[in-house]
Amino acid sequence: MKPRYCTRCGKPLAPDADFCENCGARVQDIPPAPSGQQVYRAPGAMALDDSAAQDAPHAKKPLTIAIVAVAAALVVALLISFISTPVVKSIAQRVGAMDIPKDNRRMHHHPIPRMGGLAIFLGFLLSALIFVPMDQANRGMLLGAVVIVILGIFDDIYALPALPKLLVQIGAALIAVLHGNVIEVLSNPNLFSENPYWSLGSLAIPLSVIWIVAITNAVNLIDGLDGLAVG
Repeated sequence: MKPRYCTRCGKPLAPDADFCENCGARVQDIPPAPSGQQVYRAPGAMALDDSAAQDAPHAKKPLTIAIVAVAAALVVALLISFISTPVVKSIAQRVGAMDIPKDNRRMHHHPIPRMGGLAIFLGFLLSALIFVPMDQANRGMLLGAVVIVILGIFDDIYALPALPKLLVQIGAALIAVLHGNVIEVLSNPNLFSENPYWSLGSLAIPLSVIWIVAITNAVNLIDGLDGLAVG
């Protein structure tokens, strides 16, 4: 396929683009310009209708819609988390999911309810189900996240040992990875190499699992104050 260029600004066009990302002009096949009229046309380019200038503002609509959707998702997640926080706090107090300060690592001086992550996750989950298309990769990611949250709830109540928690985390990571959330390439740190990326090949799945488990525990270990995230 020959490369296409915008006949208005001369910038390259994506293969299936309807609008030029640079100037917003609409792509159309039209007859050549009348004699005497100068129109820039790069080799292999599709022409742009003169009426495209009137349609250029429409090119901004997808961006505006995306911004509104992101803002709405944030507001929905915030409201759900805010409303569910007192409910989760009450449940934590009833089931005994309380963090008692008993060492120097903890910064608080009185018992704090745990399970605050459940309120945050409920806001995230419902907002994602409303605003995010649920393809296989997203379903796998959410399912793995649900497993981690359930593990966290039991850990907040019963203080589970490290090994069972690690095994469940590996299982949750496998759910996400086997649904398509895989790190397949890494950037080559050698700036002078002709190959800018490393293909992981058969190592993609195990390294993806290790990465998810490592990040999960890294975030968990830096938090020494229960109730901090949810406020």
